[in-house]
Amino acid sequence: MFAWFISLVWFRWLWFGSSTPSIAKEQANPVRQVEDHEESHLDTQLPHRTAGAHVVDGGTEVPGDDESRVVAHSHTKQSKPPLDLTPHVIRQSIYPIAYGGWSDIWKCTLKQDSQSREVAVKSIRSHILGDDDMHKKGKKLRRELKVWAQLKHENILPLLGVATGFGRFTALVCPWMDNGTLTSYLEHNREQLSLRNRLELLRDAAAGLCYLHSCSVVHGDLTGSNILVSTSGRAQLSDFGFGRFTALVCPWMDNGTLTSYLEHNREQLSLRNRLELLRDAAAGLCYLHSCSVVHGDLTGSNILVSASGRAQLSDFGLSSIMVEFMGTSYLPSSMNGTARWVAPEIFTTYDNESSTWVPTEQSDIYSFGSIMLQVCSGEIPYVNLQRDVQVLFALSRGVKPSRPQTPWMNDRIWDFIQRCWSTGEQSAQRPSAEEALNFIQGELNMLSFS
Repeated sequence: MFAWFISLVWFRWLWFGSSTPSIAKEQANPVRQVEDHEESHLDTQLPHRTAGAHVVDGGTEVPGDDESRVVAHSHTKQSKPPLDLTPHVIRQSIYPIAYGGWSDIWKCTLKQDSQSREVAVKSIRSHILGDDDMHKKGKKLRRELKVWAQLKHENILPLLGVATGFGRFTALVCPWMDNGTLTSYLEHNREQLSLRNRLELLRDAAAGLCYLHSCSVVHGDLTGSNILVSTSGRAQLSDFGFGRFTALVCPWMDNGTLTSYLEHNREQLSLRNRLELLRDAAAGLCYLHSCSVVHGDLTGSNILVSASGRAQLSDFGLSSIMVEFMGTSYLPSSMNGTARWVAPEIFTTYDNESSTWVPTEQSDIYSFGSIMLQVCSGEIPYVNLQRDVQVLFALSRGVKPSRPQTPWMNDRIWDFIQRCWSTGEQSAQRPSAEEALNFIQGELNMLSFS
């Protein structure tokens, strides 16, 4: 059991995607263009910018009063694939130095024309894909990289070229940004940054976004992790065009997530209030299951609370979509904070590489039992364990959260939670969502007569 746990944590969480470290060797061959015969007919020229815009191309600012001169020269030519820098890229370490939501990042040295510079090589994680899927995704990636290679602006992270040998997909080569992401930069310089510094960062980000939109390019994933800060404190946008999922538009919930609502109203919520939250969650889950819809990721962060204190389920079914698109590695990579609610059978997938874990109504019920614990205790499951890796270790040993000593947890509720947490051969005997709803309604009725 211990060996299984070590294998899970280290190889699945920390080193996933780095099992093919083919180190690029320095060669004397000249820089060559990535061959892309099947897309040579594509014309991805970017449209002209509107008057008044400024583009920096090779350090030259283009006046904005002459639209014919606004677009950098690389935009007006037929699009070309990015340079293949593989022979000139040398890794500084065997394993990635950083990990993103969908990529691994190596710090490398780029040697060209007797000069060297530090670069970041970003490789999209490869998954278990067939040849057809690899071809389709690789084609889409090359198309996006063609567009990126044409963009020239001081607030857009330049794509220097591409490299192979860092995974199954072509890797991106960009300048290394010493100050990292905007998020980390703000965290590390919280006290030093003045209002002027912060406004300059925002100006840079806005200028980069304005340029992208003027070129009919939608970023699609604009976050603090996709804005990088240079040594001089200038911000540059990166990773645009990779967030092509349709965005979801939902009502704003004033009380936020169930987890934050419980934290902020720990003393004010009565047992009735807590049971009503559970009744709402059970009713929502009962409805989903009646429609043959499995939530798949039921946690305190995916239950929202309205201004009137009513709970509503959100983000149901998204885990299955992400697994289908990104592969089974999405599960461990996205489990940051969710392991406290997840059913332990998710981990049995790793004993068989050919199998894929599929969420079920029974796994939803296990998670609902964890929601019941959270609501009736006011604390997240495994509150005594600070790190998710400790939670995983506890799950691997079959250790469940202990009963909280709160006035809202009676014997009946605790026994029902234990039924929801049935594992192994007993997991099929977990109650249904309808049973959970009826149980909680029964508890509410008892309060009315007491």
